[in-house]
Amino acid sequence: MNSITEKNVPGAPFNIGDKVKVIKAADETCAVQFIGHQGVVSGFDYRGAVGQSYPGDPLVVVVIGHASSSFWKEELELVKEVS
Repeated sequence: MNSITEKNVPGAPFNIGDKVKVIKAADETCAVQFIGHQGVVSGFDYRGAVGQSYPGDPLVVVVIGHASSSFWKEELELVKEVS
């Protein structure tokens, strides 16, 4: 796979539309200004340029406010909705 997909992928760490929080930087590629912020998963990047693997280890594309950035699954935490 060599593109960003905006559909759910069986075996991916999150689903499209999941609310997540950026919890840490796993490496130097992390947009550290987003640590502590919440956003919504909008896609999965499997282009393979930095070690992604299909389906379980993509870069996870997250929209935070008016910006978007890509994160490793280890950098994100699912936000549980309070009912």
